[in-house]
Amino acid sequence: MPARHQRDRSGADLEAGSYGVGYRQSVDGGVWYPAAGGGVAMRFRDYAGSAASAGLPDRQMMARRDAPPLAKKSPVAVIVMNDGEASADYAPVAEFLASHGYTIAAASAKASLQAVEGSEVPLLLHHIDVSAGALHSEPASAKKRAGKLLVFLDRHFARP
Repeated sequence: MPARHQRDRSGADLEAGSYGVGYRQSVDGGVWYPAAGGGVAMRFRDYAGSAASAGLPDRQMMARRDAPPLAKKSPVAVIVMNDGEASADYAPVAEFLASHGYTIAAASAKASLQAVEGSEVPLLLHHIDVSAGALHSEPASAKKRAGKLLVFLDRHFARP
């Protein structure tokens, strides 16, 4: 049974799904996944180091570091980051998608796809334009793009 989250706590106001969210740091970025609960609660600064230096508020996030993943497999997508971007830039949207049942990795364009363990060839997402900065500075349009991204993934993976 999926863990329930009442709301997205990142401040992005994205409608969280019915799964808990786990997070693990990888060599090339981060991986968010549907989780069974447990793990350590995270704040935005846990991704960015210093939320103030990123110009973003330091908020409680949905993800829990090193939470056990759900036993069932979930579809995998990789957010391909541009030079100068960090996985923290995509933490809110990655948490949102993971809460809806997807495993989301954020990795540089030069990263090895072997970083996502146990997956087949993942779907690569380029230029999604739903960064933490966009969710903070233009929340309405970024929220709309995040919703469209979820619909795209649902259709791609033939999920109801």
